[in-house]
Amino acid sequence: MESPHYVRSTRLLSSSKRLLGLDPLPVPPHAFSVDGERLLYGRFAPSDGRFDFQEFHQVELDSDSFLPGPLGGPVRDPEILRGRIETLLESITAPVSDASLVLPEAWLRLSFTELEQAPRRAAAAQEVLRWKLMKQVPFRVEELRLRGIAAAPLPGGGEGRRMLLGYAMEQLVRQLEEAFAARGVRIGLVVNASLALCQALKQVAATAKRLGLVLAGKAGYSLVFTRGGEMTFHRFRAIGDLEAGNGDATLITRDLRLTRDFLVRETAEPLPDGFLIAAPPASEERWVEWVTRAFEVEASGLRPAHLPIRGDVPQPRLPDIAPLLGAACHKV
Repeated sequence: MESPHYVRSTRLLSSSKRLLGLDPLPVPPHAFSVDGERLLYGRFAPSDGRFDFQEFHQVELDSDSFLPGPLGGPVRDPEILRGRIETLLESITAPVSDASLVLPEAWLRLSFTELEQAPRRAAAAQEVLRWKLMKQVPFRVEELRLRGIAAAPLPGGGEGRRMLLGYAMEQLVRQLEEAFAARGVRIGLVVNASLALCQALKQVAATAKRLGLVLAGKAGYSLVFTRGGEMTFHRFRAIGDLEAGNGDATLITRDLRLTRDFLVRETAEPLPDGFLIAAPPASEERWVEWVTRAFEVEASGLRPAHLPIRGDVPQPRLPDIAPLLGAACHKV
């Protein structure tokens, strides 16, 4: 029987029921994330508008668990992945039947587009979104799982409807769903790390006029702008192994400056008043310096006080825990 507070698998992004005149409902407290190296789990119990941090576990994955690909490659050996999921589930103290899944930025990409008029039929709307995306990305759109949600309009924008598109390789997402389902876990919501983090920071972002976020990892970084808690800009940049040292400092600072100059010159969207940086502890200070220098506004590292979370959150784990929390914060 389907859980009364969840949606059937699987949605990319959060499909707001408010668009249909219905109240959005919370997702279960269980969230997983997966990348080419690790499988993570977090559990967060909602309580008075906040979330109690209850549990966190991880298992390592083999370096060749996924084949290479521009949007992440397929699973090399599904049986091995199912075994890793089983190992993780054995360490969790609560039964898990429904959960959300956070994917890396490189696997689930985001893009904005504008529709003059959205078709009423779902199938027709999907075709229009694919046609729009085909003009923006170098991937075979027929091989993608694609979803779109309404996005905040830009200042001075046209009369069209701005949409945020999320897309990922259908084969990879389906393999992940099937691997969890084989161990009794139904994945009902799929988001990427920046969407999840935006949701976790909803309260902070809503009180700030314009807030910028940087999510930095080994594979690259994402630059995100929000206005009143709504994402207005997203850019993912793949830049080698950012944990290897300072070799990419010049490239990153130049890239940030070029992005800033482009936005000032070409768009009406104001730059953020400040930034929060979600980066591994070893590189957080460098990222704060790079972003501050490029955008000439204050930047600071992400801290538990920025999140609607209670409990003993280990600081070295915060960049891992925050997206999991954000997935659990979603309503669908």
